[in-house]
Amino acid sequence: MAREADVEARLKRWEALLAAAREVLAERGLEAARVAEIVARAGVAQGTFYLYFPSKLAVVFALTEEMNTAVLVAVGRAFALAGSLGEGIDRAVAEAFRVMGSYRDVLGIVRSRAAGAGMSAEWRALDEPFEQVMAGLIQGAQAAGQAPASVDAVIAARLIRGLIEHAGYACFVEGAGEQEGAFIAEVARVMRAMLGVAPRR
Repeated sequence: MAREADVEARLKRWEALLAAAREVLAERGLEAARVAEIVARAGVAQGTFYLYFPSKLAVVFALTEEMNTAVLVAVGRAFALAGSLGEGIDRAVAEAFRVMGSYRDVLGIVRSRAAGAGMSAEWRALDEPFEQVMAGLIQGAQAAGQAPASVDAVIAARLIRGLIEHAGYACFVEGAGEQEGAFIAEVARVMRAMLGVAPRR
């Protein structure tokens, strides 16, 4: 029982630190964000921060992982509920944008993860689950005759991940979300064309 309580307390501290870090990062940006302010908002000692995160960049890594996981779950659910590949594309893009929109406060920082020089293999690994799931969905559609066999599922999946990520940034960071519907429609149109699916009527 004591061990469970300890695990729960650690999880609550992690969540409090991550939430506080997200607020500070959104307000100040990565460079100006200070660990002292993060721990003050989280209500923990400064040393506690370093028990969970070795640096501010590690917080950005955690936020990226959290967002990527949420996108993956939402996209997987969208395809599972769809009756066809085309419908799955439309639903998945809308869901990916819904999740990215919920991270618009830190999306610019999350996307600038190239700042994580020296951690490139770890950062790259964050993209792999989405690409693997997407490649599997494409291969399944190919086996069902819904997508051309000529499409390289692995490369297409990587391109789709990059397209969605870049479009989300362009929409929510550069464009303040003003044309969200247009971005969703265009990303879905490009994905349909890439996978040989008829345009939406």
